Amino acid sequence: MIPRCPACRERLFQVTEGVIKLRTNILIFKADGVGTLIKCPRCKADVPLDLQLGSELRKALAVPERKLVLRKTLDLPESAK
Repeated sequence: MIPRCPACRERLFQVTEGVIKLRTNILIFKADGVGTLIKCPRCKADVPLDLQLGSELRKALAVPERKLVLRKTLDLPESAK
């Protein structure tokens, strides 16, 4: 049985030659990486999906911390040589 949107009953997956394809372009991962939603292509309703990001992908998608960059200034013109 292919899951359908609970709001409009649109098919969310397509099975072709043993390959399962998601019929939407929008995946929404919650900040903790545990919960996932997909947008229905017809009615745009949020549909929960039992999918989790692996730890490596969660780490890669994390926002990097801002780094403080200090520029060294030269005290004497001779030291630049």
